[in-house]
Amino acid sequence: MFIIATAIAPATDDFPFDHHRAGFVVEASTLKSRLFSASRSARQRFLRACLRGFCAVLPALLMVGPASAGHITLQIDTTSTVRDDQLQSRVTLTNQGDESAANIQVHVELQGKRDSSPIQASLGVQRSYARAFSRPIAGLSEGRHPLVVIIDYTDTNGYPLTALSFAEFIVGADNPPRIHGVIKGIELGREAELELRVKNLDSTPRALKLRLILPKEISSSQAEYQIALGASSEHTVSLPVRNFSALEGSRYQILVLVEYDEQSKHSSLVVPGIVKIVGATDLFRTYRVPLAIGVGILILLFVGLQFHFRFRKPSGH
Repeated sequence: MFIIATAIAPATDDFPFDHHRAGFVVEASTLKSRLFSASRSARQRFLRACLRGFCAVLPALLMVGPASAGHITLQIDTTSTVRDDQLQSRVTLTNQGDESAANIQVHVELQGKRDSSPIQASLGVQRSYARAFSRPIAGLSEGRHPLVVIIDYTDTNGYPLTALSFAEFIVGADNPPRIHGVIKGIELGREAELELRVKNLDSTPRALKLRLILPKEISSSQAEYQIALGASSEHTVSLPVRNFSALEGSRYQILVLVEYDEQSKHSSLVVPGIVKIVGATDLFRTYRVPLAIGVGILILLFVGLQFHFRFRKPSGH
């Protein structure tokens, strides 16, 4: 919701408004004739009314923004350990917002296979909820692997939302990644591109497999990529995304899983990024200062015309 204060110069006996037109439109010819014939004090009263109107509109232009509303912020903590060829994981949610979450369901995903918890009816403010999962991992390569955590929930109005997190676990001996990656945060209106930058930290060329993990409110035409990363080189990948159902003002974490194999060992790197959902209102707020300046210039031009009329005699006099 957005609230914009507006003001209009009041009608006076010297400068009447045409009440038969929507919005109290002043007829130009009437205004001109009144300006010529009105007394000096009447013109001054009219100018003061116009300036009061501008002073009322200017703060609204500079301060317009969304009305306060409740929000849900889920802190997700995940632990994972490997024991007897079983991956034991535990996901704990804490609601750090100021509104209760509802219909919470926790999912953990490994290599495209998903385990899900029962649905929790609600999670109040500053309350926590935990679920444990177990999955066999026989056959996984030795090394480091990613575990994706997906939280489905709704707000108090029943609107579906998603939160993402991750954990990593080790099978046998660790194989730390010899690559580094970053994603620059973006603002998403309708469509945008995420920019993933990856860097090879040593002289060994690597074949990387990339997988883009998105909340269900955001879509992409392509989720998987393969790139060849040369020795000690850098590479940039553009990842197109579009807004499917995300609400303006929301912030989402997205993930890119970067994995590779070498010498019979697996390695992985999870690169997180932030997507902020924006709309036309944010664009207005971005340009509110130029808009205010433009309104001020128009008011000054109008006032200048009044002074011009003040010292100019009507034709025929």
